[in-house]
This record gives sequence, structure tokens and C-alpha cells, in this order.
Amino acid sequence: MTFRKAGISIIWSALLLLSLAARAQTDSSYLSLDSTVVAVEKRTVMLSPGESLRVDVGAIAKMPSILGSSDPVRFVRWLPSVQTGNEIDSGLHIQGCEHGHNIISMDGVPVYGANHILGIFSVFNPTHFGGMSYSTSAPLWNRIGGQIDLVPEASVPEKLTGNVSISPVHLQGTLRLRTSSRSTLGISARKDFLNLFYKPFLKIEGQPFNYGFGDYNLSWAWHPTASDDVRVDAYWGSDNVFYEAAANALDISMKWWNALGALHWDHRGDVLSFSQVLYSTFYNLDLDMSHDTVRGLIPSYIRTFGYRFSGSLGGVSLQADAAWHEALPQQTNVMSGYLKPYDLQTVQSALETSLQAGYSLTLWDRLGLEASLKGIYYLSPERESFWGVSPYARASVNLYRGGIIDLRAGMQHQYLFQTGLTSLGFPIEFWFLAGKYSAPQKSAYASAAYRLPFASGRWELSTELYFRRLWNQVEYGGSLMDFLTSSYSLESVLLKGEGRNYGVNLMLQKTSGRLTGWAGYTLGRSLRYVGGEIYPSSHERIHEFNLVATYDGGRWDAGGTFVAASGTPFTAPETFYLVGGQLIAKYGPHNGARVRPYVRLDVSFNWYFRRQERFTHGVNFSMYNVLGRRNDVTYLLMVGDDIPSEYNPYPYPVFAYRPQNYALRFMPSVGWFCKF
Repeated sequence: MTFRKAGISIIWSALLLLSLAARAQTDSSYLSLDSTVVAVEKRTVMLSPGESLRVDVGAIAKMPSILGSSDPVRFVRWLPSVQTGNEIDSGLHIQGCEHGHNIISMDGVPVYGANHILGIFSVFNPTHFGGMSYSTSAPLWNRIGGQIDLVPEASVPEKLTGNVSISPVHLQGTLRLRTSSRSTLGISARKDFLNLFYKPFLKIEGQPFNYGFGDYNLSWAWHPTASDDVRVDAYWGSDNVFYEAAANALDISMKWWNALGALHWDHRGDVLSFSQVLYSTFYNLDLDMSHDTVRGLIPSYIRTFGYRFSGSLGGVSLQADAAWHEALPQQTNVMSGYLKPYDLQTVQSALETSLQAGYSLTLWDRLGLEASLKGIYYLSPERESFWGVSPYARASVNLYRGGIIDLRAGMQHQYLFQTGLTSLGFPIEFWFLAGKYSAPQKSAYASAAYRLPFASGRWELSTELYFRRLWNQVEYGGSLMDFLTSSYSLESVLLKGEGRNYGVNLMLQKTSGRLTGWAGYTLGRSLRYVGGEIYPSSHERIHEFNLVATYDGGRWDAGGTFVAASGTPFTAPETFYLVGGQLIAKYGPHNGARVRPYVRLDVSFNWYFRRQERFTHGVNFSMYNVLGRRNDVTYLLMVGDDIPSEYNPYPYPVFAYRPQNYALRFMPSVGWFCKF
């Protein structure tokens, strides 16, 4: 696609979106910036760059509902600070960072593998949760990226309440019941129907694949006193994929699951307040693949057992963390008579602890200051000790009618690495711990943001400049066939270096009225420095434009989202030729080429049979990828029978270099929803 055609698509889609009706809030929403809570009437809650946002998940439910769901993580992907992925990249890239740099958590407990395949759904069933927080930095965690935290609803209802929705995509429901005058139990479940109704849409290069997922939550909250809360959270989810590429005799079967359990105690006092959580969280991936007569079983997992204490006394805050990690990097068990034996991976175990103290104050009702210092001790799997210090500082200046200025700077450390075959099209990634494979990751970052509300607060303009310096970055340089055709070694396929992320985010929002939404633009670079070579990260999009529009029509509403972005990088061959029936290629600079620009429009429409606070039900119509565009994910060098007939009109084998894409075109959905 040329940029001229992309521009025409942008204009056409913008006009269509702005003419759509969509859900605007008719109730009050609550936007919490750090410790300040502000009630905003008839406002769509959105993030201004540079801020920490806490938003009622009910507000997200009033955003466009694509394929029957208003997913909270998908909501974050529409923001200018987050780069859009594609149909195979379900990762969250905040300010140019890798997905594994972020902390994604459920009530403060880390969730590994937080997204399902295709990037349409996260593991968070939206009706189970009452609030979400998001920030482009994570000073309270040992992560060098941003953070997202979903908190289950804990209020005690007067009677049984719930949400149910059913569509060709999935069946999901939440029940919340009163177990006593001071306690409540919430149960949620979600199961997909993708293989039943969307089989023709789920294809890779014309070859269908089977896919299914499910999510299950249980949360119990008890309020023994007006100052204390006790909560128990449990989650379990699973995904299953099977893909058979008949052209190259390759079969891939993947099963992965994640789970967590947590016990919380929160106390709110006039002088001292604190929170405690004891938790465990798991992620397990089983990969089974075969090519001709060779079969490989490749399991991996990560498990974390932890405890966190956080307290505040006046303007002083204190946090202490301790976590025990166990990880199995990709373990290879290949059944073949001609390959050399593999070096079997051993289970890694490490201890991660930190202690952080901070102080915040407000001067002259205009200037907010915040600073913290965190000390870290990490004991690697090889029993080597690492020490780290993470400072953080923030200043906010309220100019009233002149807007708000927000400045941040800090340094972060991270001891977990996520890497793997992200270019394959499936989430074949794994975790390993800092130690013999790589020293701990570090990041120094700074940002400057500015907000300007105008027109009596109905509109808001915001911008942000950011810069991040990254150390000890790791990329995966191997391929899928390495497991089946050579003696695989993890150390030999890891590329190590540094990184630079920098850019500017712009956002214009309309925050009240029947028509609400925002337009955002990002200009950013995400560069990696490896072995004296400089190249863009595999997820970098230099330019990105997002448009989100919602409109309330009373008995009906409709809306949509549109994205147009630069293509992501890939490594292209400079020359290729056949020798003895074998295809030989000489590749150019790493990530030196780009796929075509990414363009996608999604729309939704809701009709309400009844729309009241106590009982609401109606139908949802939506369309994923209205433009029907085949967005490229990479390019492949193919020969002979690997080339589909549409690309090979000749009666004899040829070889070709062409784009690879998913056939996710015109995915419609119609469903029924009910809230009681």
C-alpha cells in the first residue's frame, strides 16, 4: 500500500468514525491521579500522556465493543504512548519497550502471558473487574517498561448482580453475590467459539489453524471493619493452538496456561495505612512440532512466589518486596536419529528482593513533588549477588487555565527476560532469569508532559516527550527450524546489546457530550545497538495515528476505532538463488526493510431493548477490519510447492519472495448482552 492510498483510507475512515454513534457515559466516572480522586460528569475517561491513570472498568465498557468485548488492555493499545501490534503480535509496547519490560498484574499480582493470540483479547474478563490503573513507567516494580493493573470489584451488592453476553466469538458471564453483610463473592468465566464460527477466518498463508481459549476468575472480599479489607483472588486460563502446514510438512501444536492465587489485607488508618499480599503466579507453555520424520517437544515455564508490603505515614511511603522465581527456558527433546544430543536446560531459581522509601508533598496548591529511592538485592541461579539502586523523581505544576506540566525521571532494573520466536506468528516466547545468559537489564528514563483543558473542560490537548536508555537488552536470533535441524543452544541464539527509545505523543480529546473520543499521533524510534550495528527493534512503528469515536443515541449507540501506522521492520535478502535444488539467500542489514503500512478500521453498534441502571440488555453488532485489508506481518522466501497457486501461475516450480499475512478479513459478530 502506498502512503497516498493510506492517506485516503485515513480520511475516509475518519469521516466514517465521526459520523458513527457510540456510547458516551451518562453516569459519573472517576479519574484518580495518584492519590487525588476527581468526579467528572458525563466524561469518557482517558489518559493524558505522562499521567498515571486509574479508571473505572465500567467506563471502558462504554467504549466500542469489538467482537462482543470492550477489552481493557485493548483500550490501552489505542493510546498514543503504546505502539499498535498486528494480528500476530499481542504484546504491549509502551514507549518503544518490549512486551516483557512491562508489569501486567491482577490486583498487584504479576500475570505472565496476559494476552491471547491475535491480540484481540487479553486474559482479563472485563466484567469481573472494577478498576484499572495504567502508567508509562513502573517505579514501584522491578520493570523497565510501563504497568497495567486490574482490580476485581470488591463492593458488597444488595442482591445478586451479574453480566452475561453471548456471541459467535465467546460466551462470558460474571455473577456477584452477597455472602454476608460484609462480604461478597465474584465468579467469572469466558469460553470461545472461534473454531465453530470463525474457521474460515483463521488462516496463515491459506492454511487454517485451530484455536481456543478460556478464562476463569474467583474473587472473595470481606470487610471485617470500616478500615480493613481482606480479599482472596484466584485465576486460571488456557489456550490451545494446532496448525498444519501441508506445503512444508510442518505441524505445530501449542498448549499454554497461566494461573495465580493471592491473599490480600488492606488497612486504612488515620495515621498509618498499609497493604499486604501473599501470592503465587504461573505460566506454562508446551510446544509440540514435527517436520517430516523429526518431532520436537519443547516445554518452558515460569513460576513466582512472592510477598509485598506497602505502607504510608503522612507524606512518607514504604514498600518491601520479596519474590522467589523458578523458570525453565525452552527445553528441547527432539526425537530423531541423526541430530546431536541437546544440552538439556536446568530449572533456574533466583531470589529478588527490594526495599523502597518515598516522600511526596504539595506546595502552594500548585506544585506537587514526589521522590523515592529503592534498593534491590538479587541472587542469581548461579548464586551470584547483584545489587541495584533505583531513584525516581516527579514534579507536577498546575497552571490552572494555563494547563498542567508533568516531569518525570528515574532509573529501573529488571531481572526477568522474555524472548523467543515472536516473528513466527504464534506466542512461542519463554522466560529466563538474569545470570549466566545475561546481566540484569537497566533503564534510565525521562519524560515531560503538558495538558491543556479548554472549552470549559469539554476538550483537552496533551503532549509528551520521552527518552529511555536501555542496557543489557536481549533479542532472539534463532529460527523455528533450529530445534529440528541443528543442535540448539540458547546461548548461541541470543543477541545482546543496548537500546534507545525516544519520541513525542500528541492527543486531542473530546471528553463530554454525545460525541466523545480522541485522536492521537505518535512519532517515535526504538533502536537497538548490537555488535556495533544499529537497527530498529522488530516492533517499531515510526509513525502511528489512532482515532477513537463514540456517540450516544439513547436507545442505541455505535462507535469505532481506526489505526494507520508505519510498517514494522524485517530482515530482507539482498540476493537468492538455487544450487542443487536448495535455495541459498544472502540477507541484508538486520531489520533493514519494512512491511507495508498497517491500516485497520473496527466498528460496533449497540441496540438496547432496555437501558436502566438496574437492568440493561440489548444486541451488539460489530465488524473487525472493515476495510478488509490484508496487513503484512513479514516477508518469506519460498520455493516450489511452498508457493500457493495464486502466486505461481507456472506449471513448474519457481521461487518467490513475498509478504506473509493473516486472513483476518471482515470478521463480523452479533451478540446479546445483559446486565442485572
